[in-house]
Amino acid sequence: IQFGFITLFVASFPLAPLLALMNNILEVRVDAWKFTTQFRRPVAAKAHNIGAWNEILNMIAVFSVVTN
Repeated sequence: IQFGFITLFVASFPLAPLLALMNNILEVRVDAWKFTTQFRRPVAAKAHNIGAWNEILNMIAVFSVVTN
């Protein structure tokens, strides 16, 4: 969702990518703390690819070109 908002509306709010980066850095740090202190390590599962998300991200990128 964040990728969509950033790519579609960056022309109307140029600071959005910077705010999203700051949000992501904070979220990664908080999640790292949670995973190292609060939870057990999850069991790894191998994935062949990212599935339908590849097409979804490509469509959002095309729509962002059209809207910007």
